[in-house]
Amino acid sequence: MAAFDLQAATRLLGLPTTYNPATSTNIRRMLRYADVLSQSESQRHRAEALRLVTHLVDHSARVRNQKKKLAAQIAATVEAVLLQLGNFPGLQTLSKSALPESTLPIDRELHRAWKAERNRTRPGARVLTDAQWQIASQIRNSPRFSFSGPTSLGKSFLLRELIRDAVDAARQDPLPAEQFTAIVLVPTVALISQVERDLRTELGEGVSVSSHPVIPRLIRENAEAVVSVLTPERMLRFLASDPLMLSHVFVDEAHRAVQDGDDRAPIYYQALTEALRRFQPVVGFSSPNVSNPEILGEVFGVETTSVQVVERAVLQRRMVVDLVEGNVQVFSGDGTVTQLQHGSVESAAEFIVRVAAGEKTIVYINSAAGAVEFARELAGLRAPVNTSQVTEMRTFLRESVHRDYYMRETVRHGVVFHHGVIPAEVRDRVEAIFSDSSSGVNFVVCTSTLLEGVNMPAKNIVVLHDTQGTSALKAFDFNNLIGRAGRLAQEFYGNVIALRDVKNRWNSGTVDLVGESKSEVLRNFLLEEGRRRAPFTDMQKVLEGERSSSWTQSRRITAQRYASVLAAEHIAGTPTLLSDKFIAKAANGEKTLAALATRNNLPVDIIRSSPDILIEYQTAVADRIRTGGARARLIPIDADLSDLEVYYQLLRALGESYRWETEERQGRAPLIRGKSAEAVDANYWYWARVMRSWVLGDSVSQVIASSIAHHASTGKIWVRDYSAPTTFRVESFDRSSPEHLNVVIENTFRDLDGGLRHTVLRYAQNYHELSVAAVGVDEAGPNVALLVEYGSTNPLVVDLQQLGLSRTAALELARSDAELFVQGDNGELIGVNAASFEVVADVSAEALLEFWSVVGALVGQQAEG
Repeated sequence: MAAFDLQAATRLLGLPTTYNPATSTNIRRMLRYADVLSQSESQRHRAEALRLVTHLVDHSARVRNQKKKLAAQIAATVEAVLLQLGNFPGLQTLSKSALPESTLPIDRELHRAWKAERNRTRPGARVLTDAQWQIASQIRNSPRFSFSGPTSLGKSFLLRELIRDAVDAARQDPLPAEQFTAIVLVPTVALISQVERDLRTELGEGVSVSSHPVIPRLIRENAEAVVSVLTPERMLRFLASDPLMLSHVFVDEAHRAVQDGDDRAPIYYQALTEALRRFQPVVGFSSPNVSNPEILGEVFGVETTSVQVVERAVLQRRMVVDLVEGNVQVFSGDGTVTQLQHGSVESAAEFIVRVAAGEKTIVYINSAAGAVEFARELAGLRAPVNTSQVTEMRTFLRESVHRDYYMRETVRHGVVFHHGVIPAEVRDRVEAIFSDSSSGVNFVVCTSTLLEGVNMPAKNIVVLHDTQGTSALKAFDFNNLIGRAGRLAQEFYGNVIALRDVKNRWNSGTVDLVGESKSEVLRNFLLEEGRRRAPFTDMQKVLEGERSSSWTQSRRITAQRYASVLAAEHIAGTPTLLSDKFIAKAANGEKTLAALATRNNLPVDIIRSSPDILIEYQTAVADRIRTGGARARLIPIDADLSDLEVYYQLLRALGESYRWETEERQGRAPLIRGKSAEAVDANYWYWARVMRSWVLGDSVSQVIASSIAHHASTGKIWVRDYSAPTTFRVESFDRSSPEHLNVVIENTFRDLDGGLRHTVLRYAQNYHELSVAAVGVDEAGPNVALLVEYGSTNPLVVDLQQLGLSRTAALELARSDAELFVQGDNGELIGVNAASFEVVADVSAEALLEFWSVVGALVGQQAEG
């Protein structure tokens, strides 16, 4: 089959070829082999059968008019093989192809009917593939399960089916003890809105789906079931809110929970071990391309039913195109690698536009700034696109971001970009317009958000960089990334092109990633039986107040987080595998923990909810609050929240209490830059402007305008310059410069998402929790974290977001002059005036549609009650 892979590659790349392997003899042999291999129970044989029919479909599409009899024979065999493989998405693709219709023998049709019925999880449900059914049938009714498979398996779809089954089972319980409550745990906020949207569609009326850790009263009293889509950090805050029930936890992209080298694994560990200890929920893990899915249960101390499949529903054709050396390597499914010459002289952007040929194409770049720049380069090579979707997108971006935002220009030429700190509402629009086959937007340039589970399949994936950030891509991450090549139920294969356009990329080590790879083995230090002690001695140093200047940022963060988990376990007397291993491997580990318990005066629940913050800092803050009383409040109870000074002073208090000048100089969105007192002070004034604008309910575009005003007042801006000895240079700020404005826009996105709503929020939340513990809720003062998270001082806006609405829609509804909502004495949302919604005139149709789609069913149930 290597010859067919080579022919497909030369055709895609536009290279000359003189050899045609698709002779009638070869085709008939392939038909026989495909039929025989599809009958095997070996996953390898079944994969070869699918690869054969993929080539057959390609060939038949080209000869159907010249060799009608052979085309009909191919169509019949392909249908029979796909049916035997249980590849129902492939059958859908076949039905939409130009191949002639075929009639299978009666025994095959009976087999189709039997398998279609068997492969449903419930009557009326969509039909699973054989690989999906294999997983579902083995884990059904299991209280703890873990499964893995390639990205193109359709794991997200299967996970939604399992959640639907759990919700339906709860609905059928005539006397439920508590409201059904489930968490879907995702690795990043970039994935939340997509999962939320898909679950709302899947679960239907009566089920609340939201992404906030607090369940508001309206949902508690009216929803049949609650499903919260949370990151590990938000799950910790859910657990800190004292929920009454947690019946199920479904962990998507679960490899992130235990993968060595991932500094967020400790947060997963804290959240999941705490949930298991308190609620004993049903737990399911879903991982991509892992050969040992049972490791998830082993790390968290539970026995799982574990299933691994390697069978794909969509195949990939992989190749390396080297524009520097002028050659091509084509990787065949049988392990053959063929080298060709590529004589054309063109840039990476020119190559991608030519080869894409109008098909949906994803381009991977390892940085947000790089993704924006390459999207602009691609757009410069394409004619304008005149579709209603593009017009609407450009209007939305002008109103919601800025008129000079670079994406307004790139989308006009059918190109968008996507990275993790773009606001959710913009990101959702990017995903929607790219997925729309009639939009004319066929290119998306993105960063590692694809590695984190964002589902944007395409015909082609071009991987320009062999790194993630500054680290080399690992086989696991590369295969997860390229798994989006090939759209389920739309095509039989996708194209994967590793494109080398500069000398320092795609060296001999990383080129090997492109070949067909096996499932990866997940490793976790807690399960090692060897003598390695480094992770435990790192934790011990943190617990004893030591640091090492040689630690990388990731190593430091990992050690600090695991040390907090250890401390909470020991103080609460709830040991897990982590505690046991620490005592066994850290010299005098028990003595270290005993000394910690002796000097600790913090509530264990606060330690649990803030694993990011050193215990020594929290202890000092608690002492300050106890001795300072009202003077220690972050903001006075009667503070004027429109006063910039209020925000400056509270940020200064947080920064000095938690030593930001030491702790917050690194990372994606550092809070402190510069060393002089003047530079540090300027940081606090900048964050004060951003925070005030956000808290007062300004839109993202208004926050951007505030940031532009800040730069205009300082007269300076830092601009990236990769050709200079240092990465950044200072320029005089010019508010008429599109380059300067887009630097401010991207920085504001980053600072809102990473700086304010993540870093500042977690410090403010910890400060408030310590204040409540020390002086009581009445004396603690306003919860600054609440203001930051929801971007409003209005309790109604907070409640509406907790229901699942976007901040934009919540603000618009809350500002309406119509009496749309019923609020209790404390401002809590307790009901909806449905009649007022029928005549409201000052709320956009978009906000009303969002409201009814998110909470309409709950309102209906309330009215019936």
